Amino acid sequence: MLLVLALGLDVARAGADEAAPVSTPVSTMTATTRPTRTTTVTRRYAIWTLAADGAALALIGGGALVGGDPGITLVGLGLGGAALGAPVVHVTRGHVGQGFKSAALRQGMFWGGVLIGALVAGGACDEDNGSDVSICTDALGGAVIGGAVGYAGAVAIDAGLLAVERRPTTSGLAIVPRLSVTTERVHLGLAGQF
Repeated sequence: MLLVLALGLDVARAGADEAAPVSTPVSTMTATTRPTRTTTVTRRYAIWTLAADGAALALIGGGALVGGDPGITLVGLGLGGAALGAPVVHVTRGHVGQGFKSAALRQGMFWGGVLIGALVAGGACDEDNGSDVSICTDALGGAVIGGAVGYAGAVAIDAGLLAVERRPTTSGLAIVPRLSVTTERVHLGLAGQF
C-alpha cells in the first residue's frame, strides 16, 4: 500500500488572477532509496500437522469401535493418515524437504519402537496351541506399546521442530521525501509505504 502525505505550498505568479494553466514540472526530486530492513518471520503450522494426526487417530479408534469390515477399512485409512497426513501438510505448504523428513521420521520411529518393544517384552512363545501359527503375545503387546511410543515421539518432534516456516520479509514502513518544483508551485511532501 502506498500512502502519500503531502504538504503543498503554492506560489502564485504575479498578476495571475485567472486559472493557471496545467503546469509542467521544472524539476522534480524524489529519493530513490528506501530505508527498509529485511527480517525473518517465523510461523508455526504445527496445528495443521496435529490436526492430521488427530484425524488419523480418530479413524483408528472409530474403526476399532465399529469392528467388522467397515472397522477394518477405517483403521486402514487411519494408519495411512498417521503415516502420510503430516507429510502431506508439509508438502502443501511448500516444504517438500520437510515432508520427506516427516515421513522418514514417522516410519523410522514407529518401526524402531515396534522392534525395541518386541525385543524388550520378549516372553515365551506358546508353540503348543494346536495351530500352525505361533503367536508371542508378550512380544506382540510390547511391539504395540513400542510402536505407540515411537509414533508419539515422531508426532512431537514433527510438530515442534519440522512444522516451522521461516520467510524473509521487509520492514513494513518506509518514508521517502518528495520535492516537485514547477513554474507555478513548489510541492514538498512525504511518501510512505507500509
